[in-house]
Amino acid sequence: MITAQDGSSGINLALSENPDVILLDIVMPVIDGLEVCRKLKQDDRISHIPVIMLTALKTDRRTRVKALEAGAESFLAKPLDEVELIAQVKAMAKIKESADMQRLEKSRLASLVSERTLALEKDLMSTEKLK
Repeated sequence: MITAQDGSSGINLALSENPDVILLDIVMPVIDGLEVCRKLKQDDRISHIPVIMLTALKTDRRTRVKALEAGAESFLAKPLDEVELIAQVKAMAKIKESADMQRLEKSRLASLVSERTLALEKDLMSTEKLK
């Protein structure tokens, strides 16, 4: 578990550490959690990391909707129910694992397509030289 004291530090930690799940409080100094979540989800390098928004002060329906619209995958109100938090983190970790596997497979397939395309181009050039 790694922690950050503000949103900018949290974004930098997400970039350097690639965590399985981000627990993000809505009320934070300098940049609120909603804006941090938007920034996380706009960056292709870290947008796949699931975000669970947490708050003790803003638990109303409007705030929950804003959190989901900002890109959060889940929303929990404080005080946190330990069992619910653990279940949410486990579910989000599975989502992250699946996203990581999907990204790896996409990269592998793109590489394979590039290799095959290059081989076909070489074959085509060889065939044209023989004519």
